[in-house]
Amino acid sequence: QTMRETWLQERHQIAAKIKVIFLVGKWTEDEEVNKKVRSESAEHGDIYLMENHPESYRGIMAKTKQAFLWAFAGEGADFLFKCDDDVYTKLGSLVKLLSWLKETDPAWRQLYMGSMLEKKPPIREPGHRWYISTKEWPRSLYPTYACGSGYLVACG
Repeated sequence: QTMRETWLQERHQIAAKIKVIFLVGKWTEDEEVNKKVRSESAEHGDIYLMENHPESYRGIMAKTKQAFLWAFAGEGADFLFKCDDDVYTKLGSLVKLLSWLKETDPAWRQLYMGSMLEKKPPIREPGHRWYISTKEWPRSLYPTYACGSGYLVACG
């Protein structure tokens, strides 16, 4: 709700078409909590409930995959901007930058931006929050990637 009441308000003053989606997994076995989430989804129309996936840190990969599937499935999105719920975004500035890139850079469709991390090894300590097994990622380093707090990818 905080995002809707703060920086997302700016989308109403921007000429660009902006679609906001909150991907939410199943919070709990407490059906009352899940009922409240479904009610909020019906009220605002911006929540995509992923009831087959728990709302957890490990569930982020499934939610991210779903966001990419949605964005690239012909929804007409030029860009996908993913951010955590504790990120404050200057939406107007972001839209201006993206509009400028589309007008001036023919390679805008290759855009992938964020706080980029390079040559990072996976954490192999079981029990660690970011543990990744060799089965999940057998290589010793990740390719360059944007950290998850916020990044943008061209879809067009």
